[in-house]
Amino acid sequence: MISSHSDTLHGFNRAMLRTRSTLQFPLRLFFVLPAICTSVLFAQENISIGGYVQTENHVAFDDQELTWSENRLNLKLSAGNFMDYGLFSEVQFRGFGYVQIDSVSMLQGLEDSGSYPGGVELREAYLDLYSFPFNSMDLRLGRQIINWGTADALNPTSNISPNNLEILLDFGEHLAVDAFQGTYYGSRANLTCVYVPTFTPARLPPPGYSSALLSAFSSGMSLPPGVSLEGFTQQVELPQRNLDESSQYAIKLSSFMQGFDLSLSYYYGRYDLPTPCAISMPDSVITLIYPKVQIIGGDFAGAIGSVGIWGEGAVFFPEEVLLDIPGLPAEEMLKDEPYVRFIAGCDYTFGNGVYVNTQVLHGFLHELGRKNLNDYLTFRVERDFLNSKLTLVPVSFAVSVSDRDDPAENYGLAYVPELTYRPVDNIEITFGGAVLHGEGDNLFKQLNDRDEFYVKARASF
Repeated sequence: MISSHSDTLHGFNRAMLRTRSTLQFPLRLFFVLPAICTSVLFAQENISIGGYVQTENHVAFDDQELTWSENRLNLKLSAGNFMDYGLFSEVQFRGFGYVQIDSVSMLQGLEDSGSYPGGVELREAYLDLYSFPFNSMDLRLGRQIINWGTADALNPTSNISPNNLEILLDFGEHLAVDAFQGTYYGSRANLTCVYVPTFTPARLPPPGYSSALLSAFSSGMSLPPGVSLEGFTQQVELPQRNLDESSQYAIKLSSFMQGFDLSLSYYYGRYDLPTPCAISMPDSVITLIYPKVQIIGGDFAGAIGSVGIWGEGAVFFPEEVLLDIPGLPAEEMLKDEPYVRFIAGCDYTFGNGVYVNTQVLHGFLHELGRKNLNDYLTFRVERDFLNSKLTLVPVSFAVSVSDRDDPAENYGLAYVPELTYRPVDNIEITFGGAVLHGEGDNLFKQLNDRDEFYVKARASF
């Protein structure tokens, strides 16, 4: 029997909250962990402790649904003599403002079900060894976020650390990976090598947005008559936990020439977003996997006069993925043919303080394969007032075109204005909104009913 769309999303939501709840530490660790960290840090040199407290809430326009509610304590700890070694860690204590209750035992705390979701997340924790194993090389070991590329938030060449899409329109956020990273500093160029032994997938947004992404993944899929993808339960298969199936490798050669930062890179690993590979009709399950891919990329950044410019591009060489549908020929979800994603942009600050940033993008992060690539334009205007106490972003939008032959019926639009107020140093309050609209076959079409208002407040220390 095919499950309903609402049941599927409810199950997904419960699973998401339970996953977060499994990060919770036993209560005694909240007392033991700070004591251990404090004793270790004070045995080191040049100790630095910082972080922030943040609250963020999103409310849908149409039905006033609370789509995101989070309170976060972020702690950043660093130590070392900065000549031989350095230590860095970032820990997030997170609490979510909505609960999942459907029984009295859950109210009594008798079920370990994530009814009060929250937890502790080790965001980064690594050791830097300087001039090791020889003078012109540094080594970084441990959990780290590795961002490559020069574009603003959207980087085709940055594929090592997976995307964090919890808040879908907050692009540029990444998750950490457990990695070995070494950088050799030459006289004319630097060489960086990265090895990641285990695979980490991207983190997806709440159910309403995740279903839109899933629909975008499966664009053009041939399904049996009368079958809707939304009626299926989604099952994800991770790669086997061995070095052959889950390892990632990357290398980058970077240099500075004629006022420009330049780099060439190579990546071997997997996409961090899943692709459908099988549909099981009796139990109404669609299976998704993470295909292997090789990526060759390059980027640049610099300035022409007072105008900052940047660009990057990557050639993707994916493995073939066939969709197995009972009673139908296999559908080719991803061809083993190369395709190109690229982005170029510029920014400029006018004499009156108005800052403008624009980018042109071919191929978004969820678009896999040549036939699924669309074109995008982003444009942002902002200005500070009252000695930078107030920042107004009246114009901030992204436009997509999914069919150049008929753009009027195949387009997408996201308009995201913001206002940020800083009453005192280290405190900022942001009010914003997201208006989403689309026609035809694109991601924004799937998000037509997801307009929302949000407010964020952060105090840094």
